[in-house]
Amino acid sequence: MNGENGKKKDERFLQEIRASDWVVMNYDQLISQVNSNERLFVDELSEMNFDYLILDEAHHIKSQRRETKKGRPTLSAATQRLAHAIRYKALLTASPLPDRLRDYGVLASILQPDKFPTPETLEQRIRNNPRELYT
Repeated sequence: MNGENGKKKDERFLQEIRASDWVVMNYDQLISQVNSNERLFVDELSEMNFDYLILDEAHHIKSQRRETKKGRPTLSAATQRLAHAIRYKALLTASPLPDRLRDYGVLASILQPDKFPTPETLEQRIRNNPRELYT
């Protein structure tokens, strides 16, 4: 889709997205504004009933921080919001993740929001039952 990174999206742009069979964008697009209000692009996308979400470079969205210092959602939080509105998801990355449990929390929350509604849930459940991942 057209639309410059970080620029506000207008109604024409949103109509193009709605009429598309698929959309390719970068993570920064999610937190850009729509029209001249405070509504974010991620909120518009979340309401468009997409069937699939494929996230490349998924290691970039492992942060558990939910907001920036300015009170806006982080890229990770915006991605989680979108992913929770879409049924089928795939995460792609060629970069290894550090071997820290908390780095997998966001990814688990994106892939299985019913089982891990928040990124912290993965760590809590494994600490309570280390065999959690095997059941």
